[in-house]
Amino acid sequence: MSQPPNFDPRQQPSQGSPGGPGSSGQPGPQGQPNGPTQPGPGGQWQGPPNGQWQGPPNGGQWQGPPSGPGWQQPKKSGSGKVVAIVVGIVLGVLLLIGAAAAIVAGIVVANAPRQPAPTAAGPATTAATPTVDLPDASDAPPNATPGHGIALQGKQPREGTPNLIMYVDYQCPHCAAASATYFDSIELLVSEGKITAEVRALHFMDTNKGNQWSMKSALGAANADLLGFFDNYHRALMESQNMGVPFDDEALSTTLPQEASMTGETLAQFQALYAAPNYEAWVTEEGEAPLAAGLQTVPKYVVSGVDLPIASTDAPMDGTPEGVLAAVTEAWEKGGKTLDG
Repeated sequence: MSQPPNFDPRQQPSQGSPGGPGSSGQPGPQGQPNGPTQPGPGGQWQGPPNGQWQGPPNGGQWQGPPSGPGWQQPKKSGSGKVVAIVVGIVLGVLLLIGAAAAIVAGIVVANAPRQPAPTAAGPATTAATPTVDLPDASDAPPNATPGHGIALQGKQPREGTPNLIMYVDYQCPHCAAASATYFDSIELLVSEGKITAEVRALHFMDTNKGNQWSMKSALGAANADLLGFFDNYHRALMESQNMGVPFDDEALSTTLPQEASMTGETLAQFQALYAAPNYEAWVTEEGEAPLAAGLQTVPKYVVSGVDLPIASTDAPMDGTPEGVLAAVTEAWEKGGKTLDG
């Protein structure tokens, strides 16, 4: 679990999360990183040194050696045939040795720690002037919910249908782990009309880490909603977290939108929206309202005011569509079938 500022672990038991123990962090003065946090109750993991979640790019997967010239069959030359074959064999061996060396170098480079490089506001890649109408400063994203979230697949909460609220912070690794376990099933249930679901993105990890990437990720997600790509962009943000790839303006404005299937004019429109920035007032309220209401940890999945057991160490919610629907339905009944919580 990641915990927002002003959380006192002595007053609230901490919880674990899918894929490993939870985490918490107390912020320092505004905008300043705290450095390593102290172990919480129960020996929970408090986060890596310097508050940075590095991880190997690409999930530690080997990308293969760089391409290069292949071995060329030596030409036959009469009495020099044996010499040509011998030379060819020697060249082949040398090429194999070179390829092996390239593999080793690729592994070393791939596993070298990468540091985030915050830049000024706006995308690192300059986009062509797109045809896009920038929203007014007071506007909300088109699929914003009454509870200050963004609805998956644009399906608003409706009476008679369980509504799942997912509180996340895009720099919270445990939020990404929960997404990897449950998001596919949630999207399927939404598409089938069995539930509705919304994401409410916080950004208190900016204070904990001393950066700006939670807020900028939430702004990017709101802009992606304007173009009809919220679900894809949200997924790309979470999957990037799971692979340990650090956020920067280049990733948020170009790499992740492309992974979310934005291309051509749509990508240029998104980059123009990201550079503005848009929805800043709405996204600020989106992140602050849950804290004001007493939210203390993320990830937190709620139905009808009842927490789903995504962080339970005894009986966590099953990640299959059937398991998620069973847990959602139970909470829906227990909480009195309310849409918010």
